[in-house]
Amino acid sequence: MRVGAEYQARIPEFDPGATKYTDKDNGGMLVWSPYHSIPDAKLDEYIAIAKEKHGYNVEQALGMLFWHKHNIEKSLADLPNFTPFPDEWTVEDKVLFEQAFSFHGKSFHRIQQMVW
Repeated sequence: MRVGAEYQARIPEFDPGATKYTDKDNGGMLVWSPYHSIPDAKLDEYIAIAKEKHGYNVEQALGMLFWHKHNIEKSLADLPNFTPFPDEWTVEDKVLFEQAFSFHGKSFHRIQQMVW
């Protein structure tokens, strides 16, 4: 345990004229705002192909579409190049992980030793 003045946070003096922090300063990246309209039916068809043929989820499919600047044809052509790996955890693996997590908490090194 670290105790003492050298381990305390240094809080700056209050400056009423300083720029205030807002949540917008720490915003995420916008990934879905197409500059042209894609018909819903065409978008649904693209997502269905990405999910059924290539194992993508909706977010991954839309991410690929964003990467290709909302060009569905280019996105469809590129889908096979980045096919996500399926979840390879068996039911037993998941149960063992949950037991290890409940026993060790967030000590992932110990969880890893118990699971593998």
